[in-house]
Amino acid sequence: MDVRAVGNRDLLYDYAERVDIGEASAIALASEVPFPLLIIDDLAGRKLADQLHLDYTGTVGILVLARQQGVIDKLRSYFDRIRATNFRVPESLLKSLENRYDQ
Repeated sequence: MDVRAVGNRDLLYDYAERVDIGEASAIALASEVPFPLLIIDDLAGRKLADQLHLDYTGTVGILVLARQQGVIDKLRSYFDRIRATNFRVPESLLKSLENRYDQ
């Protein structure tokens, strides 16, 4: 894994006027690398990524991918950890994914 800094600081600061600095950094960096998959959960950040035609997923998407690839056995324990935080994900989505992948 490489750690990279955003090259175009002007782009970063432009995005930071629309979303939080963390999301702005991730989006600016994704704009600079070939074939990025942005991992972002913030709604404003996702809207900006949509406008920029960037591919993205979120925490739940990464967990589903890990389950599909056999990296994790069950989603439920990870979703229970999410439920114990202030992270907002519709319960209906979590239940649906558990029912689909944890059988």
